[in-house]
Amino acid sequence: MLDALEARGARVVVACPAPSPRSLPPADVARAARALGLDAEAAGSVPEALARALAVASQDDLVLVSGSLYVVGAARAALGGAR
Repeated sequence: MLDALEARGARVVVACPAPSPRSLPPADVARAARALGLDAEAAGSVPEALARALAVASQDDLVLVSGSLYVVGAARAALGGAR
């Protein structure tokens, strides 16, 4: 999936668990990103991962949230975009 997202151009990958019982462990995703030569870290939750990604992003950077609709929904809620 990291290849499909062309993640090799990313400055950092912040992996987190989806709020779903079928979620991959974030450490596994971070390990896969590191195997591609990317800087990667694992976070404990979607809001934590989003906060970390926003903290390391510059004003000109984009932050991509991907994975599942569970992750995207949790990110929207963390940003105040979902009710």
